[in-house]
Amino acid sequence: MTPEAILQQGLEIIKKKQVDYATDPTKNRYENFERSGTIASWFKDPIDIAFATLIGTKLARLGSLLSENKTPNNETVEDTFIDLANYSALWGGYRTSVKNSVEDESDNVTKLSPCLSCSKCGSKSIPNKYMLTIQNDKNTVIRYNYFCSYFCMQEYIDKFLGSNKAPTYNTSNRTITIK
Repeated sequence: MTPEAILQQGLEIIKKKQVDYATDPTKNRYENFERSGTIASWFKDPIDIAFATLIGTKLARLGSLLSENKTPNNETVEDTFIDLANYSALWGGYRTSVKNSVEDESDNVTKLSPCLSCSKCGSKSIPNKYMLTIQNDKNTVIRYNYFCSYFCMQEYIDKFLGSNKAPTYNTSNRTITIK
């Protein structure tokens, strides 16, 4: 297929699908992206944003179709509800697996990351119950470090990260976040 043929086919698909995704494509063909963007803006984590964007796009499609009582040109309204259920289940599964992996790593004996500040964890026999999350200015996690005690974590922050960083302590999951 030539580049021209690909672009021509893409144009035909845009014309066909925009009717399903915008209430009136002649007035605002970007309506679904704007709606999706609003929903995605509620989140900070990049993975949450990805899921929220996909879900937002499907919700925008439903809004366009159902508010105008339109018949879809492409997949059915039922397919869109199934997509929403699937995206929600995937997101829930992802969040649960990430949460459980953090809990597993912080509540059990560390197998990969001994405490970075003291030597008593070198034997890997002391549970590392404190996690330090280091993020950049865009809230992207750069790395996780684990410590056997709050004291060791604070010592590491002072020694290696400097006192100009403002840590945020979360008592519910024993983590400190530094941005």
